[in-house]
Amino acid sequence: MDAKITKTRLARMLSYDWLKIVGLALALILIWNLLFTMTATRVRPSQQFTVFNHYGNATLTDPFYDDINACIQDGTFSYEVIESTTNDLTTAKEYAHTLADARLQTDEADVMFIPKLPDPSSAYEENGETKYASDYLQSFLYGYRFYIEDLDPEKENGYLYDLKAYLNGYYTDGYENAESLDEDKIANDFRARAKKNGDKRFKTEEQLTNGAKKRRRTD
Repeated sequence: MDAKITKTRLARMLSYDWLKIVGLALALILIWNLLFTMTATRVRPSQQFTVFNHYGNATLTDPFYDDINACIQDGTFSYEVIESTTNDLTTAKEYAHTLADARLQTDEADVMFIPKLPDPSSAYEENGETKYASDYLQSFLYGYRFYIEDLDPEKENGYLYDLKAYLNGYYTDGYENAESLDEDKIANDFRARAKKNGDKRFKTEEQLTNGAKKRRRTD
């Protein structure tokens, strides 16, 4: 059987099968991209520090971004935070309220900057003069009062109430007594959390040991 590859045979094959070859190449590229997307390591919400800029503010500046990123490098944040993100609602304009509401319902923001500037939506005329019933901060607090009420430290199962209980779990004599910090519990919980989350920075016993030591200094 003559199976020799010649220019004539190659040209004939390409003239008839070029569409199949292109289709096969595209299919392989698509499959590769899907595999990469599905298996790629993703940053979890707990590994991000998200800053919201309320749309009444000026746009966040580059020095601000640099300062937030520096907090990751110098250890200001928890070891878990490896990425900072910002959401500038100023760019959303009339859709800012809708965007803010969607983000807050999914607990995406860690910090939100809100200006004490007159809120145009509260404007009214009095004796030929434009006045404002509220500023941006007052409007926000009123519109999201249920979130604000949840910050009452005396409200059972509220955010700060639960936070206090969480902190007390790592102190033998309450979090007000810094000297009663339970370092062994911190180290043990760190190990358990790193393994549960599959944190690739702490895969070996040596990495876990070094990470636990770091937690002892920063928690």
